Amino acid sequence: MCRPRAAADDASESDATDGDEIEAAKALERPRCTNWSKDGLAKKWAQTKQRLLATSTRVPREHVSTLTRVAFARTYERRNGPPCIIDGCEALFKNVPASIAELRQLYGETNFRVSDTHGAMVGLDVWYQYASTTDDDAPFAIYDAEFADLDGFAYDVPRFLSEDAFARANVDERPPWRWLLLGGPRSGTGVHVDPLYTHAWVYLVQGLKRWIFLPSHLSRDELRALGVGEPQLPSAQWFARYRDKAASLPGTVELVQRPGELVYVPAGRPHAVLNLEWSYALTHNYAILSNACVLSTSIEEPEFFDALRGTLPSYEARPIVRPERWLGPRDAAALVVAAW
Repeated sequence: MCRPRAAADDASESDATDGDEIEAAKALERPRCTNWSKDGLAKKWAQTKQRLLATSTRVPREHVSTLTRVAFARTYERRNGPPCIIDGCEALFKNVPASIAELRQLYGETNFRVSDTHGAMVGLDVWYQYASTTDDDAPFAIYDAEFADLDGFAYDVPRFLSEDAFARANVDERPPWRWLLLGGPRSGTGVHVDPLYTHAWVYLVQGLKRWIFLPSHLSRDELRALGVGEPQLPSAQWFARYRDKAASLPGTVELVQRPGELVYVPAGRPHAVLNLEWSYALTHNYAILSNACVLSTSIEEPEFFDALRGTLPSYEARPIVRPERWLGPRDAAALVVAAW
């Protein structure tokens, strides 16, 4: 949970504490990594950024004013549907802090979570100082699932994205489903499939995000040849080593997301995201109930999924064969839930 930080007695104590805090967060984030700057990506970053800005593929583009729930579901939420960029969402997010600078003014002395639910808690100003000065190849970023507990994050979900099957279960503790994303240059998320086999959307408030979506039909061996596995290779290193090979595959989609744009992420589609500059975004994961609604179950939340299945008027469930561990332990088992 986000919580206030204790003030230090003097500057030297604060510096020491902040340094220890960063090192502890890094050790928890990537326990096997002993040299975070071994590839020298910070020195090459200007050229890398320009190259990644110049390469993209044609991506469907929609406007929030013209999309309906039915049309969006049929076009994008279908099996193997494409990602897309949606314009015109600014009014829905007009009441959130407008920049990382404003976030620091409001919450500089507040702790935020690094890397989802398992990461360390780090003060926002401490993290910002680290990300501003580091030469790490892939600096760690903030992925906080409890940001909505803070004042100032009032926003509306686009109506065509408002279906949320997880909300049907009357359970106090649902799996994490929304995050505040803050990252400096070279931070991001390596190749993954979103948790619990959900669809997702990401609204960018500030910055530039470079996306790549791999073909959904790749085999486990083909994915391994692209550097996909556990532990997850950090995004900046993955782009440096494997992006060119992945981009040459038929069906790969690449795009650059700019402020005010919302990117839709299809369920089950492997993808990676790299922050080209300081970036601030909000994201939701959601599950739909349609003719083929795909939900993952997890041994970590058996009560939640039992309650969820009990809310469906009719369904059939069967195991899905998924690639092995690269999806992560939360996706080791899955259910296809079809509501007719």
